[in-house]
Amino acid sequence: MPTSNDDKIQCAYEFQQIAGIPDVLGAIDGSYISIRKPKHKIRSTYVNRHHDCSLTLQAICNAKKKFVDVFTGTPGKMHDARILQHSFIYKDAYLQQVCRSKYHILGDAAYPLEENIITPFKDYGNLTNNEKLFNKNHSKTRVVIENTFGLLKGRFRQLLKLDFSLAEKDSNFILACCVLHNLCTDDDYLGPEQPPVEVEELPGNVTLNIHPGTLQSREKGFQKRKMLCTL
Repeated sequence: MPTSNDDKIQCAYEFQQIAGIPDVLGAIDGSYISIRKPKHKIRSTYVNRHHDCSLTLQAICNAKKKFVDVFTGTPGKMHDARILQHSFIYKDAYLQQVCRSKYHILGDAAYPLEENIITPFKDYGNLTNNEKLFNKNHSKTRVVIENTFGLLKGRFRQLLKLDFSLAEKDSNFILACCVLHNLCTDDDYLGPEQPPVEVEELPGNVTLNIHPGTLQSREKGFQKRKMLCTL
């Protein structure tokens, strides 16, 4: 995540060029990484909604499709909101320290709406035109993380199915691939053209009794999103 004021301004500017949403420092999402059942582990713990044994890679990227934060090792059965709750960037309040009250990251409906995590409006058939437009621009901006996952899996095809016997080795391999992806991005190296990779989008319509943030933070999130909707 950018830490200096100049880096934050530059990062937010690059995101704003996509669809006009200001003060965005990243886009967050999760992607399943298919694995072999870890040794001495119970398979059902790792089975995702597609009945596939997997880990989840949670990542935040910038507008240049470079990872600025990654967290993995959690079973594919775990929901996005709970993974966020366990990730270092959240439980150590690092995201809040970086974003303060001005900046935020964009996430899909699987994440909690908070002051520093802006999600789209839920559509129950009564959205205003401004809210529909905001959701459209939000999607255009947030899709950069899905594109980044696609590039990652295109470069490192082993991520389509890992065959290590230990989950720790799976996690270390995934993290190493993310680091190498960033090095390739720094050098503007795309490598040989790869066929498109289908990126598994995690469910966003699951309702959980999980609210990692405080009520005050959620209220600030509602107010900030309402303000962004009117810009």
